[in-house]
Amino acid sequence: MSQERIMYVCEVCADNSPESCGHFDRREIRVTPDGRWLCDGCYEADAAADAPHWHTLAPAPEYAPR
Repeated sequence: MSQERIMYVCEVCADNSPESCGHFDRREIRVTPDGRWLCDGCYEADAAADAPHWHTLAPAPEYAPR
């Protein structure tokens, strides 16, 4: 029996490092106020000084295998 899983992907990692992007835990990707999906490293590199902390942002929405 195969197990189907959903992989959540940081937009910056997908564009710049696709071979190492992707997370099976949706909580490792957060949705920014402008709607981008980012991992903590990419968010910290891009965030302004007054931006909300990464852990306070909503995680990516949950999806289920079909």
